[in-house]
Amino acid sequence: MSRGHPGEAAQALMSHERRFPDGQLAEERDVLLIEAYLAAGSARLARRRIAQSQTSHPTGAHRARVAEALRSLRG
Repeated sequence: MSRGHPGEAAQALMSHERRFPDGQLAEERDVLLIEAYLAAGSARLARRRIAQSQTSHPTGAHRARVAEALRSLRG
């Protein structure tokens, strides 16, 4: 993401998800994936991930970032 390549970031994050679906960094990975989708202009994928994150991590440490992502989609 920091290099301006959200598609590559999303691929790396999805690879992490396949290797560690319930790992310690799952919540942070999910938020980063949402942000990568938004940066790439993939609103549909971002919305789907937001819904999954809200279900999987309803009281998680990154819920504010997820809420901000959702607000950005609503404009």
